[in-house]
Amino acid sequence: MAIDWAWLEELLVKHSEQALGKLKHKGKPFYAAMFAIEPFDGVFVQLLLSTPEHLAKEVDAKNRTKPHYKYMLSVFEHTLRVSKAIEQWSEIDDAIVEATEADMEDDKTDKEGQWATTGRLIECVCRVATRLENGALGKLPRTPDFAIGVSPDASEPGDMSIDRYVKFKKRKKR
Repeated sequence: MAIDWAWLEELLVKHSEQALGKLKHKGKPFYAAMFAIEPFDGVFVQLLLSTPEHLAKEVDAKNRTKPHYKYMLSVFEHTLRVSKAIEQWSEIDDAIVEATEADMEDDKTDKEGQWATTGRLIECVCRVATRLENGALGKLPRTPDFAIGVSPDASEPGDMSIDRYVKFKKRKKR
């Protein structure tokens, strides 16, 4: 199966919107949304959200405002397993893994040093984030400093994920 990135983007937007529509929260504002991606081994896309109240429970006061701690994937309150809801995900997973393996064989990386397919997946999810930011995420209660990030690695510092998305939006505007 060849990867149709536009089709994948549409699926991820649709299923993210559905998951956000089912989200049970108490009307408290969110301070961040993070798209967590596993780009190779058991490929998945998740959307994580958290409130300042939850952050206060997870991170001590002196570290709460530091981006490294504030945006760690482990401190997010809600995890929406977007890709799990997609019926065709097994085939998509196989296609992404196969394409990434081909990238590895050809030593094919993008300008960020990611495997080319991983870079395409990150870009696809950034486009999804942009559409949701102007749609379903924009309808949620949010703090004034609300941030969005895209993380292809659970161990990546969260502020790098926020920076990745900000850079993507700046490139898109050019």
